[in-house]
Amino acid sequence: MKKIGLVMTIVTVISNVSLAREMAYVNTPFWRAPYFKNYTLKLQNVSSSLSQECSRFKKSVFSDDNTLKIWNPKYFDMFRTITAEMNAAQDVFYTEFKVVEDGKFGLLSVKDLKLLHDESSRTREEDKLPMYSQNTSEVHFEPMLGVDFVPESIFGRYTDVTKKFQLPILPAQWQLRDDGLYLIVRGKDVACDLASGQGSFELKSQARVTINLKGLFELTDLYSEIGKRSLVTLSKKISKKKKHPRVSSAKVILSIFSYLDELKKFSLDQNNDYANSIFETFFDPKTGLPNELWSPAFGVKTLLVEGYSRKASVQIKFEGIQE
Repeated sequence: MKKIGLVMTIVTVISNVSLAREMAYVNTPFWRAPYFKNYTLKLQNVSSSLSQECSRFKKSVFSDDNTLKIWNPKYFDMFRTITAEMNAAQDVFYTEFKVVEDGKFGLLSVKDLKLLHDESSRTREEDKLPMYSQNTSEVHFEPMLGVDFVPESIFGRYTDVTKKFQLPILPAQWQLRDDGLYLIVRGKDVACDLASGQGSFELKSQARVTINLKGLFELTDLYSEIGKRSLVTLSKKISKKKKHPRVSSAKVILSIFSYLDELKKFSLDQNNDYANSIFETFFDPKTGLPNELWSPAFGVKTLLVEGYSRKASVQIKFEGIQE
């Protein structure tokens, strides 16, 4: 089977099965947002010949009374991997399943979003930075494309036989196409279990959490203005050269406090706490200068607020849909 290069991508898919949810948070320098750590997704067989392959496989493995009639692991392995004559060029049987897609919110359904917001509101802690707690908009599954992986916690009638014979589960592979995300499955044991609607497996993966645009715009405006005022304050300090770092730091904190006070969104105590936290997060206290979290943009140093997290660990259960 042809392999493609290692790629990271964002694929939008929706969960339509409710699980007992475990909530966690992702944190960025500018915001944090909640997400659920576990999801269930559906896999749809797209091969017209798989039904016949599975019928032949069943007759080779089970008797008419559904008892196992093969007791030699070597023969079971042969039957699960053998290819049809038309696919004789394949060294191991494989087929394709498509991830069922249906959504705007990535892994989250509308119901999931409400549950997530309700739970996070109930457990929300006091923010150390202004507007640090944000509402989640989407959670996107990020598969590793073109890279073999072995499904975990796999379950099904045929895969139970595979485990009974202590044979390895054959690796699978994700591929992204114009019309969606596909899973390339090797071995008839896994493929036929999924196609029957009785098979499933789990996968630990990475996801990205995205906040809503309203929150992102508010944070971008806030930190753009803070950055502009801070740089003006620092440029005055540089022009006077011999200013002690503590003096310039105090002036930067004061400029941040003054701007927060102008917004009339927070109390005086909050403005004071936020100004100090912003300085501690985005400036070097030893020099009073911007730290590595500032990014160059168009030749000017600025604070770049991104609306998505870098990584979030998720556990996804994939279930086959019965044909």
